[in-house]
Amino acid sequence: MTYAGNDALLPLPKGTTIRESAEATRHAELFFSVEGRRTGPTTGCSRRLTASAALPLPGAAEPQRSASESQSKMVNQHQAFDTLSHHQMELIRSLVHAGVRFVVVGGYAVRCHGHSRPTEDLDLFLKRSSTNLAKLRAVLEVFDFDNLDQIVRHLSEPNKKIRCLWDNVEFFSSMGELDFSQVYAEKLVAVLSDNLAIPVMSKQHVIHTKRLALQAEDRSEKWDVDRRDLWVLERG
Repeated sequence: MTYAGNDALLPLPKGTTIRESAEATRHAELFFSVEGRRTGPTTGCSRRLTASAALPLPGAAEPQRSASESQSKMVNQHQAFDTLSHHQMELIRSLVHAGVRFVVVGGYAVRCHGHSRPTEDLDLFLKRSSTNLAKLRAVLEVFDFDNLDQIVRHLSEPNKKIRCLWDNVEFFSSMGELDFSQVYAEKLVAVLSDNLAIPVMSKQHVIHTKRLALQAEDRSEKWDVDRRDLWVLERG
């Protein structure tokens, strides 16, 4: 993705750099670049990752289903997620176990709805409540993320996103004018082979976001992908 505008570079501890874009776009962005954590099989985000990141956090209970969640459609979609990296899968597993409210959007949501196109980015739309962001903070702490207070503060505001360069993960605090509660109530639940249930944005909501994406000036380099996604989803 190409990012226009002037960027301010802020030195941060533990070799992490946060770059906050100053461009006047609908989404303010934070970019996390962790040096030396992408190359080689032993240079993961945290040495604790494989041992504990996928386990429920202390005091975390299995998420309970509300009445509104009963509207969610459950399907077996393990193949849609079979291209997730190990780190991406462990992050999703930890978010689910910790009871974080989120839905998968973007390329993996498109794959869940029948368009098996390649993708590397894991995009997550979060509920923007203090309770939910506190749970997210606890998960990210297990994964050795730095600047957790700044991350939570950033995501507590509308129209913000954080891109984690260590494994192509993006967190969104808003998706246009969509209401998270409605999106979550109407979500698809993708059940993997190990019975992990992953919340995924519904087809109609994905179509809505793709239409918005085609109108966004900052996504011109992805126009062909968005147009193809929309064409397939509308005819599927």
